[in-house]
Order: sequence, then C-alpha cells, then structure tokens
Amino acid sequence: MTDRSSRTPRSLRARAFIGALKLGWIAFVILTPLLGAWFSSSLAAYANGPTWLAASIGLLLFPGLPLAWEGFARYREKKRGVTKRFLTFGDRLLLRTLGINLLFLGVLLAARPEAGVRAVSARGDWMLDGHDGAFARPVRRGLLRSADGFDWLYRLAYDSPFDGTGNGSGEVRDDKRKKPDKPDHPPMPRGDVMRKADDGQKPAVDAPPDPTPEPAYDAQRPWPSAAKLHPKATAVPKEAEASIATLAAWFVAQEADPLQRFKLIHDWVADRIAYDVPSLDAHTYMTKQQALTVLQSRVGVCAGYAQLLLELGKAAGYDVEYVTGVAKGAGGEVDGAGHAWNTVKIGGTRYLVDATWDAGSVGDDGKTGRGFHKGYSTEYLFAPPDVFGVDHYPDDAKHQLRDKPITRGEFMRLPQMRPRFFAQRWKLLTPDRSQITVRDSVEVTLENGGKRFLLADVVPAKGGAMVPCEVREPRAGDPDTAMHVTCKVPVRGDYRLLLFDAGTRYTTYQSMGELSVLANP
Repeated sequence: MTDRSSRTPRSLRARAFIGALKLGWIAFVILTPLLGAWFSSSLAAYANGPTWLAASIGLLLFPGLPLAWEGFARYREKKRGVTKRFLTFGDRLLLRTLGINLLFLGVLLAARPEAGVRAVSARGDWMLDGHDGAFARPVRRGLLRSADGFDWLYRLAYDSPFDGTGNGSGEVRDDKRKKPDKPDHPPMPRGDVMRKADDGQKPAVDAPPDPTPEPAYDAQRPWPSAAKLHPKATAVPKEAEASIATLAAWFVAQEADPLQRFKLIHDWVADRIAYDVPSLDAHTYMTKQQALTVLQSRVGVCAGYAQLLLELGKAAGYDVEYVTGVAKGAGGEVDGAGHAWNTVKIGGTRYLVDATWDAGSVGDDGKTGRGFHKGYSTEYLFAPPDVFGVDHYPDDAKHQLRDKPITRGEFMRLPQMRPRFFAQRWKLLTPDRSQITVRDSVEVTLENGGKRFLLADVVPAKGGAMVPCEVREPRAGDPDTAMHVTCKVPVRGDYRLLLFDAGTRYTTYQSMGELSVLANP
C-alpha cells in the first residue's frame, strides 16, 4: 500500500516545477517582443531617428501581428469548415508571438549585430532621458546591465584584424570573416584641433602660443610628461639602426634610468616611423607589420608600431606585451575600431603605451592633401589606466590594468575626453555620457581644477562651420572651480561638441575632448 504522506510532497514539488516552467515560458514569450522593441528603439535613438516609429514596431510585434495572424487563420479555417482546435486561443497567441518576435530579433541581430549592441549599450536607457529619480536610477542600472550581457554577440560579430599578431609575425589576419558594419581598419592617429581666442566674436589673429609650462620629469609620477623628444632619440648613428638587436643595445648604452630608457625607445619609434596612409587607404597593410619590416621601411600602421616597440623593448630587457582591442578615433564613435598598442613592466609597475597615437595624425591639412602629419606627443606614454582606458579598450580585460575592469558598455558610455583633459585637472560633471539627445541646446558643467581657460564649439558631425558656445563662470552657490557651457543647436542633426583649453585667455587653445550631441527639436 502506497503511503499518501510520502507521495503528497513529491506531487507538490512536481506541480510547483510545472508551474515554474509555465511562468518561465510566459515570461519568455512576453519579454521577446519587449527585447525587439528595446533593440529597435535604441537603434533609432542612437541614430537620432524617430523612437516613436521603433516603439510602434514593438506594438506590431505584440499584439498587432500575432492577433492579425490569428484572425487570418480563423478566417481560413472557417472557409474550410474546420471547427475543432487542438490549442486554446491563449496558447496559439503565445506561439505566434514567439515565432514572429524570434524571427524579427534574428533578422535584426544577424543583419547588424554590432550596431544593435552598440545602440543598447550607449542609448539603451533613452526612455529615461532627463529622469534621475528613485525610480529611474535602478531601472537605468538594470537596462544597462542587460546591455552588457550582449557583449558576447559584439565579440562574435567583430573580429579584430590584429588578433594574434603579438607572436612576432606581424602579419595582420585577412581571412574570409564576416564584414563588420563599419570599417575595420585601425583608427587613425587623432590630430589636435586648434582654436583662437575670441574677443567679442573677433578672432585674436595675433594670439601667442599657450604658455602653459611643460611638466618636469618625475620618476615617481611619469605621466604627464613634457612633449619633448629624448635628446638621444635624434642622435642614433646609422650603423645602430641596422637591426633590432643593435638598436636596442645602443638605447641601453645611452640611458641608465629604466623609465627614461623606455621613453627613448618610444620616442624613436614615434619620431622615426611614419603612419602608412597609402597602405591604410588601399587596405594592403596586412602583411607589412613585422617589426623588422617596419624598422627597415620606416612606415607602418598601429600593429607595426606596436610590433616594433614590442621587439625593441624585449631586446632591451623589458617585459613588453602586445595588446589588441578597439580605440575611439577622431570621429567620436562610441565603440571604436580595431587597434593595437603595448604594455610594459618597469620597476614592478606595468604601464600602458600607444606609440602610434603619440606619433602624429592623419588628415587633410588643406595644403598637401590627405596624409600623415608628424606631431610628437607623450599623451599615451605611461598614461594611468583610467585615462588611457577612456579611448582604448583591450580584448583581454587584464590589459585594462584597472583595479576593477569596466565592461564594453561602460567604455562606450565614457565621454570622449583626451588625456590632456585629465592632465590639466579638468573634470566633466554633466553630462556623464558619450552621446546625448537634446531639443535646442546642450548644457555642460565642468570642474576646473587647474584654473584654466575654456572655449567650446559645436560643429555638424558630417562637417561644417564651428559655432561658438557660451562659456560662463561659476554661478551663485557653485564652487569657484565650476564652469558652465551652453551650446545652441536649433536645427535637427548630429553634432560634435568640442572642448578647448589654454593657460591664458588670449592665446591659441588646444582641443581636449568632445561629446556626441543629437539635436531633435
């Protein structure tokens, strides 16, 4: 005889399990159309499109199209005289909803996986714009954490051409991989944008250079450092440049300080190697990035710079790593493009280095046309991880060198400030995002810890005239280091808000960062 008391708990557990499965199934079916609506509306917000249209698509996905499908099926069954049905109306609606939405999501993510993840990571909380209350904050956190969960899809879709080139071969992969939804060539070194001070909207034509003193060398704090070449970097004898081994040995013989010796290596690479713009534009750079090839030809793209720095550093006795990932270029994109740089361990501390972006810039100077323009810098030499990581995101999180690594979504949302922004002790208070949507004006608040002077302009993202913004001193109740910027953007479109600073008011100002602004009056 079966003991009823022993059967009852088992029966209850089975019923609870079945009930949980049903609830999970219903939640899955309901969340699927919400996910489709979230992706499509985030894409619209990121592209400054009509979010109402994307939201309408969500209503079509549920209940619009499933109900229309059910109505059409009932009409056909009635014509054929079918009266008996095996599923209830609710079951049929759930299955039709699931089928339609899975198809929609599959097509959307298969067609534009990178764009979809980029959109939800950067603008997945678009519906909370202007809200920061007790309800909005946890909802925003939940949405953005959910967006982080799709990083696997981004990584699957985007395959950096520089993966695996740190083994010394220097050959960039050019396999038959799926073409990404944006160019996969290395981001170009970013050029400075210079701005003359205004006095009543009259340009100060005779404005002198910014007299800000260069920081002195400090072995305990190697960044920021003066943008001056190591004196030995331009004095290398020709015979020392015959090979990587002879060149590294010459560097070791010339400089005893470990930090300064690696700076000497960095400086030689940044000063003597030109960015290979013709190969970049022709997409023929893939097999030219071996360290010895770059040494002999004196040209390369980011992989070549990083390969040469890797081999010279190793030959000089340093623990150097070759790092691949993405970097945000001059166009203000939130996720970046494939790039390569290095880390080096000196005195027990590992530092980040990007010799490519310390070498100069690529662009059209209006005189010689598009090409590489030398412009030595130390912005990316030993920069702290939280500064370097604003526009560099490695494939391997350990190469962030942060105490707590950030997610790709957090990287995409970081405002695109340059290292000099942090070196000059600026702090962006609002907004705290790389891309924002406004109606007719944008407000920016900064903390001016270095007591600097500030200018700001907005310029159409696709090119056009710069329009000056209003810069105001601290308001009543503000700390004396606060500064406010107001930029008018009355015409719908995509804009770049550019920030410039200098040490004195009437001088030449240098760019230090930008924000992406979508005007939607």
